[in-house]
Amino acid sequence: MPRARHTPPLQTLRGILRQPDTHAGWLYLKPGDWTLDTTGFFYGADIDLAPEDEAALRAQLEAAGWVCTVSSEDIEDAIANTCDQLDAPSDAELLRAVRYFYDHDAFMDWDAPHQP
Repeated sequence: MPRARHTPPLQTLRGILRQPDTHAGWLYLKPGDWTLDTTGFFYGADIDLAPEDEAALRAQLEAAGWVCTVSSEDIEDAIANTCDQLDAPSDAELLRAVRYFYDHDAFMDWDAPHQP
């Protein structure tokens, strides 16, 4: 089984949300509440590995306590959807939109009453 080379550099969610188009792959975070200061990293599939070896690497990340959350494309889309509905959304609103997408596999409707 291949060994994970190393964990990519950690970034805060605040930084990720401010530059969503500079990332690729899937966002890995530790379990728990998400805040703007939560750190994580992006991991993309290594096309040079056999599928079973790639799966083993992802299993190693999960065994180390990392959770695969949303893709970089999901983040960009959730932010775009929020920017279409709100004028100059705050970092906290962008985080809420991405978390909502993760929890519900849907975009937030910022006009809907009782939106969590």
